[in-house]
Amino acid sequence: MIDLLDTGRVRRVRIEAPGRGLPFGLDVGTSRADVERILGEPQEAEDSHLMYLYSDGYPDTVHFHLRNGRVREIEWNFGSAE
Repeated sequence: MIDLLDTGRVRRVRIEAPGRGLPFGLDVGTSRADVERILGEPQEAEDSHLMYLYSDGYPDTVHFHLRNGRVREIEWNFGSAE
C-alpha cells in the first residue's frame, strides 16, 4: 500500500505480504533475529516492532512490525515529505 499526501508526494509505503521485500532476503515472514543480524541493532525495539532511522537519509524510518518473532509488515515513513 502507498499513502500519498495531498501534494502527491509519497508519505508511507507498506508491505503486508511476502514477495516484495528488501534486499538481503528481508521480507514479510523473516525472523526478528535475521532482521537484527542483517541490519544491526534497531534504534527502537519492542516485542511488536523494530524501528530503524534514516536509511541513507531517505526514507526517514523503516518499521518492521512483528508477530510471534517474525515480520508481519514492513513500513517506510517519509517524514520529510510532509
